[in-house]
Amino acid sequence: MRPLAVVAALLIASTAGAAGFRASASLGPSGFRVPSGDGIVFRASFATTGCLASPVADTGQAITVTRASTRTCGSSLATCQNNELCVESDGALVEPGRTNLIVFSQAFDNAEWALFNAPTVTADAAVAPDGTTTADQVNAGSAAIRDQGIAVAASTAYQFTVWLKRATGSNQTVPIYVFNDSSASVLGTNNATATDTWQRFTLSVTTPVGATTVQAGFNVGSYNVYAWGAQLEAGDAPTTYIATAGTAAARANDAISFPINVPDSEGCVRADVKLLASAFAGTARVLGLAGAPSMLYVSTDTQASANDGTNTVSQAASSISAASRSLRSSWSGSTLLVQTASGSTSGSYDGAFGLGLPVTVYLGSQNGSSNFLGGYVKNIKIGTRASRCDL
Repeated sequence: MRPLAVVAALLIASTAGAAGFRASASLGPSGFRVPSGDGIVFRASFATTGCLASPVADTGQAITVTRASTRTCGSSLATCQNNELCVESDGALVEPGRTNLIVFSQAFDNAEWALFNAPTVTADAAVAPDGTTTADQVNAGSAAIRDQGIAVAASTAYQFTVWLKRATGSNQTVPIYVFNDSSASVLGTNNATATDTWQRFTLSVTTPVGATTVQAGFNVGSYNVYAWGAQLEAGDAPTTYIATAGTAAARANDAISFPINVPDSEGCVRADVKLLASAFAGTARVLGLAGAPSMLYVSTDTQASANDGTNTVSQAASSISAASRSLRSSWSGSTLLVQTASGSTSGSYDGAFGLGLPVTVYLGSQNGSSNFLGGYVKNIKIGTRASRCDL
């Protein structure tokens, strides 16, 4: 007969582990996952789209979303409530907080929009990109329409965006522009071509020294279009739409996190990533931590990287804003590796990402407060073996 202690140990191994979690591949103490046979401790495909109130990883961990505002859910333009995760076909959307400085983003007939040479503006003349009948018709014969006196900071990048669609049978050229009141000069113009399909057009400008207010809108021209969703925001790249109806409105940061247990000594991560814009300042974290190290981030539109706090390893990639790209990093011993579909690069690893039991990983940011991805991420894997997390 086997001793009682041995029998008890066998029962634990075959049914439940310490603190009531299954030793095979279920949740350990405080919800941390015990590695499965392939060493994967976290997997999130984000296959369910929409505004998710309580997102959960495929491996069972709760994903915490902290955002103190509603948000527009990307291209679907659905409204996600506070602390809901926006997921579309390209994955979970992670963006920094922004403010739309145009106070009537859909009401071009409001007096806030100044009319020059008497263009005709018809309110609610067409179905807008979000499916509501809130798009206005702007019929200009050598005329202009602009939002005036928008307070801005000097020497700062701004993004002006607006949806346009032609209101007549032929394509229409609309000069969208931003005008600097301080110097009475045009900061930038984009001659947008409005077709029979709704498109969101972007103009990027940087205010000069001494700038205090600007105007944004459509410059003098002959065009007949439907317009909707004007937005002027400070930032290096445009973000998703923030509706306004009388005052400037803000969207808070997407702070998204989850717990894992992966050792500093060996591990891997992978994710499919798509950026909203090809140009951005700083770095765009894919899987970040509380401090400077990042297991995986995008350093440019065509480069993926990892940084252990001392060493940086980077690998070229095809444009990450043009399509979703598979990115991967792994670490073992003294080697840190970054891989994309274009190849892989190895470098030195100091053995100190700052991982262990437990650690919080931030999806698409550093500590939920900086270096935001500004894009989509899906098909995430995190494992305890450097040879796993395959592209």
